[in-house]
Amino acid sequence: MKNLILIISTSFILRITYGQNIPNSGFEQWQGNDPVNWNTPNTFTSTYGIVTVTPETTLPYSGSYAVKMETKSLFGFNVPGFITLGQITINVQNPNPVTILGGVPFNQRPQYFEGYYKYLPSQGDNCIFQAFLLKRNLQTNAIDTIAKAIFTQNVATNEWTLFKTEFQYYSQETPDTIQINFSSSNPNAALVGSKLYIDNISVTGGSFISNIVFKENYYYYLENNYLNFVLNKNTNLKTINLYDITGKKVFTKHTYNDIVKIIVEKNNLYLYEILTEKNRFTGKILVL
Repeated sequence: MKNLILIISTSFILRITYGQNIPNSGFEQWQGNDPVNWNTPNTFTSTYGIVTVTPETTLPYSGSYAVKMETKSLFGFNVPGFITLGQITINVQNPNPVTILGGVPFNQRPQYFEGYYKYLPSQGDNCIFQAFLLKRNLQTNAIDTIAKAIFTQNVATNEWTLFKTEFQYYSQETPDTIQINFSSSNPNAALVGSKLYIDNISVTGGSFISNIVFKENYYYYLENNYLNFVLNKNTNLKTINLYDITGKKVFTKHTYNDIVKIIVEKNNLYLYEILTEKNRFTGKILVL
């Protein structure tokens, strides 16, 4: 059988710090069959009645949900269950039809990539877990791999099992992006029926700074004297308002861009408001 090959690639997103390790790392938030903040092939395959990633509610490792990935057949291609913090591009006319780009901002140097899994492979198959720490080279404009951590398994386990693999560093540079991928099959030789369950993933070791706050449709973080908002690319016109503790508006901007930088002062509490075509989001930010 043919296999839908996943090509792991890179692109630059933004610089960010650690926060809660990985966004939606326990897979407690879902939007249909996709875990929030993660991307899957479901958008493409569901058009043809195939879903390879679903929420798992029967005995997750913790909380109410885990994520289940299953390799299925679509038009003669074996499609692994796959989730990524990067962006998936699918073009079935290419020899390598699937490309993974980017990730989420990250600027620390952890020691381990870890989490819990269950795996029920078809005979001869293996799952693959990957974490890449990346950085754009400002001189060459290329994306450098600062470190990677890779775990593979071909043995069935019906019980939740800890995986913990060490990052291998290639540079003393600090990364600006992390890309994480999980696949229920070997992308180059996927076998229908392999099932992979993942829960509670993290990166650990090293020193970390809690700075980022992830929301469903946006996230924000502090960098020097700037408050940075990064909004969902799928929205068009956006308005961001920032207020001081008295309710006085100190910043407003109407934009079509996905990134908004606002100068803020330390030791102040701010209220923010994000208006899009369909939604309004509000919150409080304490700048120390």
